[in-house]
Amino acid sequence: MHSMQPGQTYDITDAYVGMSDKVQTHVIVHRLTEKQQKNVYKIKLFERKRKE
Repeated sequence: MHSMQPGQTYDITDAYVGMSDKVQTHVIVHRLTEKQQKNVYKIKLFERKRKE
């Protein structure tokens, strides 16, 4: 897979999963923007502090 730019979505239409039974599936990969990454980081920090 080529490198992705922030905010870009990559679509894999013919992907197969499973060791013995190969099941065809559809995979969508989305790279977060810097703003989205910071938001995810803030949420994870908040959840960690809440668990303590």
